[in-house]
Amino acid sequence: MRSRIQKLGRYIVTPETAQHRIFVWLSYPVLPDKNLIVITRQDDLMFGLLHSRFHEVWALRKGSDLEEIGRAHV
Repeated sequence: MRSRIQKLGRYIVTPETAQHRIFVWLSYPVLPDKNLIVITRQDDLMFGLLHSRFHEVWALRKGSDLEEIGRAHV
């Protein structure tokens, strides 16, 4: 991962677990920790797509809801 982000002017990160999905730019030499998901893209198109309603709906449909998982085991 370090070799990939070192070549980029900036890259996108998002928290692994969060109530609301938000994406932010980071740039090397800042290194993300284990709690961040890294997207090795530096274009504004990808950043905009990740923030779009289309992506939100898709991610909610494909992702898991920890509350639902907790209820399923009760």
